[in-house]
Formats: sequence, structure tokens, C-alpha cells
Amino acid sequence: HDEISRRLSERETDVAIAFQPPEDPQLVAQCLGSGELGVLFRTGDFAGERTRVGLFELPHHNVISLEQSGPIGVLLRTRLEEAKIGLKTQVSARTFYIATALVARGVGVSVVDNFTAKAATGAGLEFLPLDPPIAFDVNAVHLEGRPPSVAMREFLHGITAQIGMP
Repeated sequence: HDEISRRLSERETDVAIAFQPPEDPQLVAQCLGSGELGVLFRTGDFAGERTRVGLFELPHHNVISLEQSGPIGVLLRTRLEEAKIGLKTQVSARTFYIATALVARGVGVSVVDNFTAKAATGAGLEFLPLDPPIAFDVNAVHLEGRPPSVAMREFLHGITAQIGMP
């Protein structure tokens, strides 16, 4: 978050996309849509026809931890603590990309966002959202006195369309 604030205030970037915008009075956040956390797993890791994976089912699997991955990791950790659920984590990854590669190699399952999962599913990998749902917002962040340019607004509109928000 400090990096986002710094890059925007030093004008290294015009807009940042963030799951959780920094709390900074100089910054404005615009919600582009929302996402949801779920489980990325190899085909066959979860039996039966289903549309979701219960949070309570995670302790029965080796989970590749993403707790150090930023706001999404914090969100997951908070929900697990609220539900008093402990996980078996033998491996930790700092990025969703690495977690995805580890899942593909059969190291375990990982909780990722639906956007990461969309890029990763297929070729033996599947994704199911969690139950209860864990949702988060996707935000565009910019300096208060420096709104996005016309070209950037068009780009952000494209992201909003991809996310599926009207």
C-alpha cells in the first residue's frame, strides 16, 4: 500500500488497480467491480458434483498458503480466524502465479481470486468459489487532484466490462 501511495504521489503512475486501496486522504478510489475467493485444485481433488467448496473442508487438504500475498491473504486469514479454522500449510507462496504452478504440480490446493483462476483453469486445474462466499472489491486508485485521462477512463471501462459490473 505504501508503494501505491508513493508511486501515485511521485507521479510514476497515473492509476493503480488494487483490491484494497490505501487509506490516504490524497487518493480517490473508484470501485470497478468485485471478485470472489475460491479454491484452485487439480481435477479429482474434491469429489462429487458441486458448485462451491466449504471453508470447513480446507483443513482436509494440503493448502498452499498465500497469507503473505497482501490484502487478499489478510482477508482469507481473517475469515479463517473468525470461523476458527486452522489449515495444514506445508508450502507458502508470495504470488498467485507461483501458487498456481504448485497446484498444477500436485503440491496441494490454493485459495485464489476468480481472476487468477480464470487464467489458470483447464489442463487439469479447476476452481470453485468458497462457501460462505468471500468477496472483495477491485478498485482504480488515483490522486485526488489528478483524475484519469480520457484514454485511462476507457481502459478502466474495459476492466469494468471484463469484471462484469454494469
